Parts: sequence; structure tokens; C-alpha cells
Amino acid sequence: MYQIDRIVGQVDFLANDFFRHAHRWRRLKVFLCGRRPDNKFNDLRYEVKHLLTSRMGCEVKLGEDIAGLDVKIKSDADYLTIEVGEAEQSDLVVIFLGSAGTISEVTAFAMRPQTRQKVIVFNEAAFRDVESFVNCGPLRMLPPDRIIYYEARSERPTMELVTHLDRVVAEAWFRKLRNEHVPWFCDGSFPTMLALAVVNACHPVSYRDLARVFGEDETPLRRALGALIHDDIVAVDGGRYVPGRADSGMVQDRALRRDVSRVRLRVMGKRLKSAPSATACSPGR
Repeated sequence: MYQIDRIVGQVDFLANDFFRHAHRWRRLKVFLCGRRPDNKFNDLRYEVKHLLTSRMGCEVKLGEDIAGLDVKIKSDADYLTIEVGEAEQSDLVVIFLGSAGTISEVTAFAMRPQTRQKVIVFNEAAFRDVESFVNCGPLRMLPPDRIIYYEARSERPTMELVTHLDRVVAEAWFRKLRNEHVPWFCDGSFPTMLALAVVNACHPVSYRDLARVFGEDETPLRRALGALIHDDIVAVDGGRYVPGRADSGMVQDRALRRDVSRVRLRVMGKRLKSAPSATACSPGR
């Protein structure tokens, strides 16, 4: 059993569970970059790859999976050009910084407009405020919300890592599908879609439990709730959030509605098994 499965088993649902309807007929292409350890049984990349493929509907490639990197390089090509080409063909590029190779990758991807918006960088929290070439160079070229600082803890999966990765991949799915069948939310943003889906799946739900889905930065959540409450799509009842009186349009999206219903059944089932006083759902945190 993968260590990351035990971590995921501690939560009632993932944000990606709201996109399971899409997992059945297409895949999100993810290029996963990170340092290759000497011992493959202690490889965080394989833990992450397992989660991406088993629960998040992704087709994942590691550097060693790319055709052209397993043969002697030709005089008219180089490894970095090959990897840039792979990044351009991917929906999402996830980089775990931790070696000279990954620094080269993030630099190459950050310098190209075609790949810059696809890149998500996981960096050790201890390096957040360090004045270095990496922070003042390639990372400065990326939008701030594309850099995630976390406690690496010897490259083992943690709940913090799962929460960040879940939100990043769910947002990538949202961008991939937004022009097809998720037009019902009021302002067309991922935070609004996610907040409304969680409220419909977990109501009544506390702000604290909603914040666990969104992670460290609660600003997008506060804005989403403000917009939803303003339009009466979400209401507050006894300090908890519940669906409002206005039609959100979710009923028109049958596929998404089924995924929300499945999450709600799971949440309610766990509530019934819990102590009678348990009233809050426990989303990914």
C-alpha cells in the first residue's frame, strides 16, 4: 500500500471528486518533475504519481518516461529541449524543487510563455524568504499562486502535500472543462465553483471546514462566499453554510450534480457512524 493512500483515507473527500465524471472519458496530462533518489522505494514522485492516476484522473509522465531521454542524445537535440516540448504538450507541470536538474527545468519552463502558466512548483518552506538565484530568478517569473511552500519532511507524503496537490489538480481540471459544462456558477471562477460544490455536498458546513479545502490562503474562499451569499445561492444558518434559495444552475449540470451527490452520500454516511454531536464534514486538509 502506498503511504499516500493512508493519508487520503483520513479525509472524507477530495476536491477532485467533483470532477470524477470527466475522469471516465478523458485524462489530464501531467508532467511530473523531481529529483530521482537512489532508492526508488523512497521516491516521492511515485507516491504522487499514484495519487494523480488513481484518484485525480491524470496521465502522468516522469522525466524517465519521455521517449528520447532513454537513448544517447543526438547532436541536434538536448535533454532540456525535449523536456520543454513535453511541458508544452501537458496540461499541468508539477515540479518538486530539490536538485540542480529541477532548478534547470523550472528556469526553462518559466522563461517560456507557452509553459509558464502550466507550472506548479513545490518548494521547501525553509527557502521561502531566502535571497537566492532560484527565488530572485525563475520563481519570480511565475505567478505567486503557482509556488507552493510546504514542509518536505524527508520527501515523504504529508497531509499538507495532499491538500495542495488536490487543489492544484482540481483547478487544472476546472480550466480544462470550463468552456464545456461548468457554466452555472455566478462569477466563473474556480474558488466559487469549489465553495458551492462543497456547501452542496456537506451542508451544513462550517467556515473552518471550508477553509481546509482551500488551504493556507483563505482570501479566495472569502471572496467566493461573499459572491454566493450576495446572490442568495449560499446562505448562513446558525453559523454554518447551506444552499440558498436562488437557483445556482447546478441542477442543469447532471454530471457534476451526480459527483456532488456521491460526495454528500459519503459525508452523510460518515456522520451517521460518528458520535451524535458530530455535525461538521471533514474535507481534505
